[in-house]
Amino acid sequence: MKKIFKKIICLTAGLMLFTSKTDAATLSIGNDTTSAGASRSVTVELIDDKGNLNEFTEVSFQLNVSGTAYANIESFDPKGVPNTSFNVAGVETKTYTLTGTLSAATIGLVNYKTTQDLVGDFKITPTNVVFKKADGTEYRPGGSSEIKIKEGSIKFEKPKSKDAFLTSLSVSQGTIAPEFKSDVFEYTVVVKDTINMVKVTGSVSPGATRTGGGNISLQMGANEAEIVVTAEDGETKNTYKITIVRGTIAEPSAYLKKLDINNIGVSLSPEFDKNNNKYTVKVGKDITELNFIYEREDELAEVTIEGNKNFVDGENPVTITVVSSDGEEKQVYEIMVIKGEEDEKEEKPSVDEESKEPPVDKKKTNYWLIGGIAGTILVIVIGVTIVLFKKKNKNKKKKNVKEESKLPLKKRAGDEPTYEIDKIENIKDDKFEQESVTDILKGELFDDDKTQKFDAKTFKDATKRDLEDDDDKTKEFDFKDFE
Repeated sequence: MKKIFKKIICLTAGLMLFTSKTDAATLSIGNDTTSAGASRSVTVELIDDKGNLNEFTEVSFQLNVSGTAYANIESFDPKGVPNTSFNVAGVETKTYTLTGTLSAATIGLVNYKTTQDLVGDFKITPTNVVFKKADGTEYRPGGSSEIKIKEGSIKFEKPKSKDAFLTSLSVSQGTIAPEFKSDVFEYTVVVKDTINMVKVTGSVSPGATRTGGGNISLQMGANEAEIVVTAEDGETKNTYKITIVRGTIAEPSAYLKKLDINNIGVSLSPEFDKNNNKYTVKVGKDITELNFIYEREDELAEVTIEGNKNFVDGENPVTITVVSSDGEEKQVYEIMVIKGEEDEKEEKPSVDEESKEPPVDKKKTNYWLIGGIAGTILVIVIGVTIVLFKKKNKNKKKKNVKEESKLPLKKRAGDEPTYEIDKIENIKDDKFEQESVTDILKGELFDDDKTQKFDAKTFKDATKRDLEDDDDKTKEFDFKDFE
């Protein structure tokens, strides 16, 4: 019985000794922190848990990504472990094998990449891990050999936003102008002179923070308020400026009242006129920009100057844009800056040229020529009109005389003592006595016993005498009555 007990003890001790010599080893994947779209690397290590990892002569494994569909293994870079060689087999599913005397060391780097769709943590896990000894004995994770694996945990960190915008802006009194937009950074608010405080508030983009705003105490006139928005990344910032005007302001206008240049020997050509939008300025070679001095009709109008830097020889266009405080009106003043062009030298006239007559102002000559032609044409038109008018009147008189002289006459027949005159019809004046007119005509027209042409004037004078009525008023005789 004692012999049997001793054998059991020895067997147990042998098993314990064997177990202690079956050394545990760990194949470990490193941990990492990544963000969407990143390309990163983690280590692959051998860990000697019991102190005799060198009893193994080979380790092989594969790699797997779990927890996301938006990350993948790109490559494996082996490290030069002394007395070992590295082999990669397979196309789609690669098997990595390290052969030689194993020791605790980093045996390589796993290169992986994520995409923009990544939204959470994931893992890189070693699979199909096999340790081998020189006699070909295989040891796998989970067996009595205490072979272990450690998967790598990749923590996802969402990239910090660079969005530094307000998503809304409001005031407790008045109305902001122009209408709020997140990418517009200057606004104006007008309130009554009885308002001494306005609260300015605004909301920001996710992850961003804001400072400023709140309750703004108001003085009469313009008061400035600001809201500064800082993005989640802590670096990107935007500043919103709000001008609060207490009381009345000038009418919105996009015109300048005054525009001048504070450079020695430099001036606008022509002189400034708010309704003129084009000017020329000549500068010397040493001037690279202009110092403009201006006054606005609308004190809250926005003025922007462009092109007023680093002048080059020749023409340099500069624009001054004025936008009214309500954003409704706009004026653009265009200034052409000509740099480096010298004034043309005046040549002294020669003796011959001095004796010549001074040059003629072609522009004035043209005006006189045009005026002379126009006057001549006008005189001709008036003259022709007068001639035509006189000719028409003359023809009319001739026609009337001709028609009036066509009174019907009969030549003397045989021994007839007188001519006979046809009776005149359609006499409108009842007081007219036809017989006396006939007697007068006989006496006036037939003295020489020959047929005479009728004289309208004689007839008219005779009829005037015959037409006197009782009140001694003479009636004018109208030949139209003898049609």
